[in-house]
Amino acid sequence: MQNFLSSSSARNLKRARRRAAWVVGLVSISCAGFAREAPKIQPVSQITAHGPTLSSASARVRDIAWANGDRDFLMIDKAFGLILLFKNGEPIFIRPALTGANPADRFPSDALTKSDAETKDLRYKVTPAGRFTVTHGYDEIFGETLNINEIQGLDWDLAIHRVARGNHAQYREIRLRPDISADRHISDGCINVAVDTMAALLTFLPNAQKVPIYILPSRDESIPDFFPARRQATPSPHRS
Repeated sequence: MQNFLSSSSARNLKRARRRAAWVVGLVSISCAGFAREAPKIQPVSQITAHGPTLSSASARVRDIAWANGDRDFLMIDKAFGLILLFKNGEPIFIRPALTGANPADRFPSDALTKSDAETKDLRYKVTPAGRFTVTHGYDEIFGETLNINEIQGLDWDLAIHRVARGNHAQYREIRLRPDISADRHISDGCINVAVDTMAALLTFLPNAQKVPIYILPSRDESIPDFFPARRQATPSPHRS
């Protein structure tokens, strides 16, 4: 005799299978190794007047930005996989972000002379450290973007854009979950963010024209190489 599942039983079985697949995905990522602990990420609604807790490197470069005269700017903390938005020198928005699979801080010397097809090797998958600027752009695949003006290859550039979902084995969307401590070095060099993060950035920066962005090096000791401290015109109001 054939046994037929009821419609409710079938639905429950499908849910169980989806749950099992999701768990397997998480286990697979865990086995691949999440290299470092990310700090607790606070939703905007929970940021107090004192702002979220910054890493020592983020606080240090924030003060350098202030000394440079930058008050409103973006920051990428590559070591922790975070994007931060500062207004008047204070962090008002902080979310996970994916950066280049290669944690190096500089491109190979020939990178900008290569075509996109010639830069698929891991050594070119770098999100370079330094102070740059971003401007609104548009991509047919990712929609609205924030393009890094100072980095232009032969037929490619770097930008902040919605997370790329093409390679499911990379689990990019899961790596962007705030409640998961993940290795966020996975992109080809662009800065990938969640869909709602991109929407928020475009709301905060509706007419972005050369907004400064500070991309931190992977190691704190390299900060002076990319952001030489300048004499402050006015004292920093920030507590250390």
